[in-house]
Amino acid sequence: MDFMVNDPEATKILGSERGVPVSSKVRDQIKQNVSPMDKLVYDYVDYIGKSSKAPYTPDLPGYSETTKLFQVIGDSIGSNQLTVEKAVDNFWVELEKIFKKYSK
Repeated sequence: MDFMVNDPEATKILGSERGVPVSSKVRDQIKQNVSPMDKLVYDYVDYIGKSSKAPYTPDLPGYSETTKLFQVIGDSIGSNQLTVEKAVDNFWVELEKIFKKYSK
């Protein structure tokens, strides 16, 4: 993983193919050869990185449970265990339980 994220040759090959690079060093290197539109995106990412005081939170509380719930509900629709209407009702009931769990 480190190779694809930080190695100068690997990152030069990948460019912006997988989005704006996380490493500012790599981003500065690649930014020199991007399209004018991509340069705007790179500049925006740089601006946000320098101006934002918000702490990085990889996942909000309950994210994993919500993702799992979404998958289970989708599977129940796909396997004809629930109608879409019933699945939506179940989803909201369970989602509210997750929200309440983390809002204390």
